[in-house]
Amino acid sequence: MSRRPNSIYDAVIIGAGHNGLTAAAYLARAGYSTLVLERRDIVGGCCVTEQIAPGCRASTTSYIASMLRPEVIRDLHLADHGLRMIPCDPALQVPFPDGHLVSWWANRELVVEELRKISPKDAGTFVRVDDQLKLLAHYLQPFFLESPPEPGTQSFAGWSDLFRTGKRFRGISTGEISQLVSFLTGSLGDFLDRNYESEKIKTLFLANNVLRQARRPLPTGLRPRLALSFTQRRRARTTRLLRTRHGRHGLDHQRHGCGG
Repeated sequence: MSRRPNSIYDAVIIGAGHNGLTAAAYLARAGYSTLVLERRDIVGGCCVTEQIAPGCRASTTSYIASMLRPEVIRDLHLADHGLRMIPCDPALQVPFPDGHLVSWWANRELVVEELRKISPKDAGTFVRVDDQLKLLAHYLQPFFLESPPEPGTQSFAGWSDLFRTGKRFRGISTGEISQLVSFLTGSLGDFLDRNYESEKIKTLFLANNVLRQARRPLPTGLRPRLALSFTQRRRARTTRLLRTRHGRHGLDHQRHGCGG
């Protein structure tokens, strides 16, 4: 993009990753002059496709697109630029040193069947917890695309936000409130220790939810990802971003094998 040396912009975004580009697109759509700065000679951040071995191209950091909202796909006309989504099933496979491979399938019955081979008790627990998390995720999902309310505000807009938020939880039971608070503030490690007996099944949950976390699963605040991951599976299962028309965001070679 050409620009004048002394240009003044309404917004400057540092980093042309997928989040930066999305923010810039929305700002520009709203009429703000926007400048995006990127140190690399390729944009896309985590979502770029690069050669990781001779003849093998893959997404070097991004692995699934489960957090890519359909509203963003629609607003930015990504389908017109060649984006297509395909199911990633199983969404996760965890190998263990003893040669055992555990898969997390989109079909819950298949997951239960896998877990039952390890621990019948944990397989039953999984069904109960799965139902609870999907219910909690139903309350959390609308907040993905909204600014959080300001509890301390005295403005009309602030009170309107609080009222809107309160309506979202209309009908929630006391028990569900307790569960929701626990999930939002509790430790994922404690949750797994309390509900599951098999270390392999705990590892499966950790592999699915302690992502991009440079810390152990014991601190508080890691459980929301567990509930939100169920939100995504409820919405559209887990999907993988394969390619665009220009091949910038693709795993197409990975789908067909690493070839020349």
